[in-house]
Amino acid sequence: MDTTMIGTFSMLAIVLAASAWVTDSVMRHIDKIGDLKDVKTEAISRALFNFYAMAVLCVLVVIRCLKLIETDGFIALLAIVLGGLGFKFAIELKYK
Repeated sequence: MDTTMIGTFSMLAIVLAASAWVTDSVMRHIDKIGDLKDVKTEAISRALFNFYAMAVLCVLVVIRCLKLIETDGFIALLAIVLGGLGFKFAIELKYK
């Protein structure tokens, strides 16, 4: 493995660990909200979605680093994932 792949995998591990930490933190402190079921549901849903979005991005980059897909396929999949994240972010901004 060259230094680029080691650096990429290290950054992906940090991003995935940070995302898992945030999700874990939300789950540990969700009881502090109280009896607001809608707020709890939204917080849990948002934390889990963000974790899985980061996991998909990490898997996508790893697949490309290992050259299991070509550049065109990588760009298409990356556009789909980032487009989905952008759509979710726009919906959250609209309704907040």
